[in-house]
Amino acid sequence: MINLYLSHKLKALSFLLIVFVVFLHSKNLEINIGSSSETISEGYNTYIQYVISDGITRIAVPLFFMISGFLFFFGVNSFSLNTYKTKIYKRIKTLLVPYLFWTTFTILFYYILQSFPFSKPFFTKGLIREYSYVDYILRILINPLPYQFWFIRDLMLLVLISPLLFFGIKKIKLVVISLLLYTWFFEFDYIILSNESLLFFTLGSVFGIYKSPLEIKHYKQWVIILTSIWALLILLKSYFYFNTELSTLIRILHKMSIVVGVVWIWVFYDFFYRQIDISKTRTFNLFKFTFFIFAFHEPILTISKKLFYSLIGQTELSSLLIYIFTPILVILIAVCVAYTLNKILPKFYKLITGNR
Repeated sequence: MINLYLSHKLKALSFLLIVFVVFLHSKNLEINIGSSSETISEGYNTYIQYVISDGITRIAVPLFFMISGFLFFFGVNSFSLNTYKTKIYKRIKTLLVPYLFWTTFTILFYYILQSFPFSKPFFTKGLIREYSYVDYILRILINPLPYQFWFIRDLMLLVLISPLLFFGIKKIKLVVISLLLYTWFFEFDYIILSNESLLFFTLGSVFGIYKSPLEIKHYKQWVIILTSIWALLILLKSYFYFNTELSTLIRILHKMSIVVGVVWIWVFYDFFYRQIDISKTRTFNLFKFTFFIFAFHEPILTISKKLFYSLIGQTELSSLLIYIFTPILVILIAVCVAYTLNKILPKFYKLITGNR
């Protein structure tokens, strides 16, 4: 049984991570409107967006997969056929049903917007009306139009192969982790599965299977050390990215920054909230909207970026302002829509969010 503090911590971090994801996707150094493509000239804006979207926020997806693996396997001592069936059945409700709804809904949403002359120019990936049956299947099941759903697609695949992961962890844990670390570092292509999702889901699974309390002692001292190391790695990576062509060094710094960043945010939470009951704070009620923000923010974010570009022009300053304020606006809209839907149509809301 997961203790209350850890349960609240996972909810709080998940909400913070989805904010990271929205900012990650807010990067707008190249914008496509209609048939034209514009690239913002390099300057302070480029560096700020790179540091945030290609540095700080890159810890979000790996930690999401770790949390998913931890929760999936927590307390699982043996992986029987009945255990597998139970978990598959549960994930049909929490993953597959929302996945099918949102990927299908986005196609319909695009179709409607592409039907109006004033909104049609904002779409650059072909018209929905020109899709073949194969295109529909691919866009719903394999390569979803709301691209963030690759995360759910990979998660469903990981659930399907969970018995292999369980027995691999139980029998040859170090070998499995070493192999997955190698494929992640050298960016091996699994074709149907991301090397990042496989590695970090497996790492989370290890903590879940062995019921790790996930506590780090002396976290106050560690937060200072980790903050310094993480910041240094991100700044160094950014410097080399803009000033050299040392791709291997940049990749090493990137991977190191992700590992350190994942540990940092885990310790950082304890530093601020170890002595606080976060369930009594005003922000706690927002955490239940995490999945809805994940599902809702695209394509709304992309459409909003293009709309603001068309209104205020394409300059370095406008790019930075759009980068900062559009994610905040989209998150606020998502929370308002989620709150309203949950009030008016609670059963429907539970269906499309996997009962979250």
